[in-house]
Amino acid sequence: MIKQWIKRTTPLILTVLGMFFITACGGGGGSDSASNSGSGFVPPPVQAPQGANISITLTDIESQSITEIDPLTQGVMRIVVTDADDNPVGKEVISATTTLGRIVPETGTALTDDNGVAVLYVTADGIDGAGTLTASLTLNEVESAGSINFSVTTKVEQTARKIGHITSAGNFVEGVIKVEPSGQVSTGGTAALTVAVVDDNNDPVTTEESVTFTSNCLFGNQAVLDPPSPVSLGAKITVNFTINGCEGEDIVTAKLASSGAEATGTVSIAPAKGELIQFDEQKTSVTLIAIRGTGSASDLSESADVFFRVTDAAFNPVADARVNFSLLQSVGNAALNCAGKPFCDYSTTEDQRAERSRQDTQRSDADGYVSTRMLSGSVASSVQVLAYLDQNENDAREENEASTVSKVLIVSTGVADQNSISLSAKLLNPYGSRAAEYEGGANCTSLGTKNDAFYTGGLEADGLCTDVMIKLADRFNNPVPDGTAAILTTEFGRIQGSCITQGGDCGVSWSSQNPRASATVEQYSAPITINENLDATTPNRYYCPSHSANHGPCPDDIASPEVNPPGAPRG
Repeated sequence: MIKQWIKRTTPLILTVLGMFFITACGGGGGSDSASNSGSGFVPPPVQAPQGANISITLTDIESQSITEIDPLTQGVMRIVVTDADDNPVGKEVISATTTLGRIVPETGTALTDDNGVAVLYVTADGIDGAGTLTASLTLNEVESAGSINFSVTTKVEQTARKIGHITSAGNFVEGVIKVEPSGQVSTGGTAALTVAVVDDNNDPVTTEESVTFTSNCLFGNQAVLDPPSPVSLGAKITVNFTINGCEGEDIVTAKLASSGAEATGTVSIAPAKGELIQFDEQKTSVTLIAIRGTGSASDLSESADVFFRVTDAAFNPVADARVNFSLLQSVGNAALNCAGKPFCDYSTTEDQRAERSRQDTQRSDADGYVSTRMLSGSVASSVQVLAYLDQNENDAREENEASTVSKVLIVSTGVADQNSISLSAKLLNPYGSRAAEYEGGANCTSLGTKNDAFYTGGLEADGLCTDVMIKLADRFNNPVPDGTAAILTTEFGRIQGSCITQGGDCGVSWSSQNPRASATVEQYSAPITINENLDATTPNRYYCPSHSANHGPCPDDIASPEVNPPGAPRG
């Protein structure tokens, strides 16, 4: 009986023991004791978000590695971005800064390609020294950066850069500043100093150069240079040298910063006695005129009255003084208005009928003022008027007769054309935090954020903003006249309606608010809303091969009219 009982109970005992061991191995499943926390299943650790790896190389345009940039060498900043697994990070905006030199474009931003590569350029800006290039990018909400050190020198071989002037025949004269007028300049009058920079083949340079002008009169504050020294230029520049109490001959020296090459010229200044002549900038209010035949399209005049004043040594007005005029530059058949006088000089009979002369003569009024009318030509250019006192009234200009020149008058169209308009934003994806407070205004730097705040974009938050820059030029790519109005509209958010240009530029502020959807495209006509698939009730229409997520901007279809019909948001 005992044996039979043992035989019958053995399977049950083994089963119970097996359950006991299984329960022991599982561990802690039925216990609420803190002492059992070290046993049982342990979840894997939470991985912190990983940022990007950023590497930078600096080369010349021929992909040769460099460490120094000079006025002749533009640095190529090649930025490679990979993720934590060393995969390329494409279609991300990278921002670059430098402590020396200048980054091109000025925004300092570029978009990485499919290989995770972005390219920017670095140029010298006239300051020697060592600097650091830094590139940064935010990936997975982690900001990463990389940097490289380099140096900038403004010096080049002296034989590589020469300074002088170019004659009307196109010949380069080394070491000589062109001074106009070549005769004596009145006290208070102005001389035009022209210099040109060429390479060792006597070809005009294509890099930005810097020239410093010095002279005894400038050093003693008895002459004024406009623009002031040092002057930035390309291949050629004309500066105005206005006498303010200096006499005799003043030797002016122009020194090229890049090579140390020099050029000199002499300004002859008439003694402060007898009659003097000065350009009157206040009465010459028009300095920009339209190219001949284009004035009706731009509301610009095709002529300008240029005023001068004749005085005695005590600066009292001199009436009935004869003054002769000519143009220092006559590109495109620019001319002076002259009729019914033997002094008029016409190129053709057609010019005679149009009263377009190479020279003009007038007499000063009771207040000493005298003027001539400059007529624009058919080419965009800069023009200056030469005026001299014809004291002997013999129609000839003599060395001892006082003379001066006007400031530069610009001949251009003044009308912005389509391919010379640029529109850019400081931030294409303005974002902030829930704690951000925007105070408004034309400058968007008043937006504040907190590191521990939840970041959001303009799709969800109001008042996030960015500066928008407008650049306007005419068909000759000259800046449009100051005061030109740029009119702006926007599909989404809010933008200031207009701005007034200064130097061809103006800016406004865009800020986020409703509307945030397109009224021109039906809800399900095309995949145009960037976050629509976040709503599970919306049919999934999102397809973007280059973007792994199920929503967000798609670089593939931004410019596609089939996906984004006219009027739809681009993104």
